[in-house]
Amino acid sequence: MKIITVLSITLVLTLILCVYFAYLAIDSSITLTYINASMDSEVRARVILTDLIKNEWIGKSQSEIYDKLEAEAIKNPEKNIVLKKTEKVIEYDNFNFHFEKGVLKDIQ
Repeated sequence: MKIITVLSITLVLTLILCVYFAYLAIDSSITLTYINASMDSEVRARVILTDLIKNEWIGKSQSEIYDKLEAEAIKNPEKNIVLKKTEKVIEYDNFNFHFEKGVLKDIQ
């Protein structure tokens, strides 16, 4: 009788552990799906905004665009926006504005 009780308890505990691990696997799979959907949405929004800005600013001078970006960075100091200018690129946080001959050609 004692062996049957021990085996029964072991079987129940094993079953509980199997159910728990199955739950963890399903939960992490669902979480990963939502994270991927969120990332896809974020990338899509970035592409849409980049295209919108590009259509409005293509052909504008580097100094004109730098002045606009600098004014925006100054208006929002709490956002800690990184603004850096080189000869052919203006970095505005995670956006890079590429210039050729002083005129905007691309935004990435």
